[in-house]
Amino acid sequence: MDELNLIMISTTMHEYAAITPISFECEVGTGDASNDFELRGYDVFTGGVYIPGTEYGGLIEKTEDTTGEDIHVYKGWTWRGILTQAVVSPPSGADYYTASGDLHEIISGLVSTRFSGLFTVPATLTGVTANFQADRFCTVHEALTDLCEENGYKLVIEAYKADAVKVELRADPVATVAGTYNEDNRLSLTFTDDSMGINHLICMGKGDLRDRQRVDLYVDQNGNIGTTKYYTGLSEREQYFDYPNAESIAELTKQGKKRLKEVMRKKTLQINRIQDVEMDIGDIVTGKHTVSGTTVSAPIDRKSFTYSGGTMRLEYHVKEEA
Repeated sequence: MDELNLIMISTTMHEYAAITPISFECEVGTGDASNDFELRGYDVFTGGVYIPGTEYGGLIEKTEDTTGEDIHVYKGWTWRGILTQAVVSPPSGADYYTASGDLHEIISGLVSTRFSGLFTVPATLTGVTANFQADRFCTVHEALTDLCEENGYKLVIEAYKADAVKVELRADPVATVAGTYNEDNRLSLTFTDDSMGINHLICMGKGDLRDRQRVDLYVDQNGNIGTTKYYTGLSEREQYFDYPNAESIAELTKQGKKRLKEVMRKKTLQINRIQDVEMDIGDIVTGKHTVSGTTVSAPIDRKSFTYSGGTMRLEYHVKEEA
């Protein structure tokens, strides 16, 4: 993206103006990503804003105006953020929402009956067939990202102009970005190696007292999660995980692993814009700190796009549990 192409959208989802704002900030991704945007400008706007061919943009749902100031502030959920604000409920008489078929067929089934037709899914199939079970009362975004991740794919979101502005959701294979990015590439990297995390999670499921389901999960020296203890003595860090809704040991284990990934030892890496390389949420990138020898190879989980003072900046954020 060499220049800003920011378009205002009416409440009927039609383009009506190309603008150059004072500033535009947008964060998208999984995990801790805010999935919202903020636009500052001198003009009065309604509807929404987007950059064609990207997922940067969304619907204006909040305005801030200060008496005596000419600057208007607009905020809202991104397209991805809208997906985080809808819940997948089990059908009547069922314990879980389940679906089988091609990835694009399952994605379509999750969004086709809601969102007023905003989201579209390619008619072409991925060729990957899945038997998918969503977590109980998860968000649509969680269901879509889980579906893709379980099958080695990533969720790609791109807004485009048809008769009205639409947002395409599709599953693409995860890409591994060639090369190792470090300070030799003239990039600004921030590494964090946090060893304070949990390495033993005691998971308790349904049942009463001593008859409750129990699974003990452990982290080994390589960051793998299993049922064999590695850290002992002063190195062991324990936490209790209460999940009484587990229908089986398998379900308890699945949810326990998700929880342990959130609280275990982490290595994190923030990578500023990599020139001439386009990456999506879920793509794999490797960063190396040559002084400490720290290397992180993990999926991109967050992207931040910023325009201010005539300058655009795109940051990739990569997180690894290790």
